[in-house]
Amino acid sequence: MEGFTVARAQSLREARIELGRQRPDVLLTDLRGYTLLSEQLLPNALLERLGHYQELVVTAVRAEGGDVLKFIGDGVLAIFPVEDGGRETASTRARRALEAALLNAESIVGMHFVGCLHVGPVIYGNIGSPDRLDFTVVGPTVNFVSRLETVAKSTNSAAVCSREVAACFPSDTTRRLGTFTPRLRAARRRTTRARGRTGRPTPPARCSSRRPV
Repeated sequence: MEGFTVARAQSLREARIELGRQRPDVLLTDLRGYTLLSEQLLPNALLERLGHYQELVVTAVRAEGGDVLKFIGDGVLAIFPVEDGGRETASTRARRALEAALLNAESIVGMHFVGCLHVGPVIYGNIGSPDRLDFTVVGPTVNFVSRLETVAKSTNSAAVCSREVAACFPSDTTRRLGTFTPRLRAARRRTTRARGRTGRPTPPARCSSRRPV
């Protein structure tokens, strides 16, 4: 038994270091008002609402060939690998998935969530302890898309994408939200030069960053 345990731990350590690099489109969604819901709903009702939301996102992502990596509380992290069609195709698939999920959510009373898209290099692989590994992606691209979530909520936008993703779409299908500085260490985030009406846009709204990613 001891030998088996040692061998298993060794194989897990080897699996953990099998890392790779990609430049996928990264989608992060987040359920709006989850904190309030968790205080108002009974546990069973809360789990049911969370399950409906996650099912909407997962179904839409898989329909467009994306991969759901993990559920982070009320968040869903997914990627759309850049394949033969290039970045434009991956971004289009990611956008279609997000739009489909948002559209289907309209049929459920009180179901509101935000979705954010960014494309860039990520490191993927099995991360964790030898006996508890989790396949995921990490890196500045993932950090950046999580900051777009704050922009989406602060501008009352259902869908936000970075300028790198917006460059893959016709300009008349996005609207610019403004320029902002992501919070890094002591730096403060700010949103400026905002234009356009607030609300739930059908196409992802565009948000450009002063910080190249």
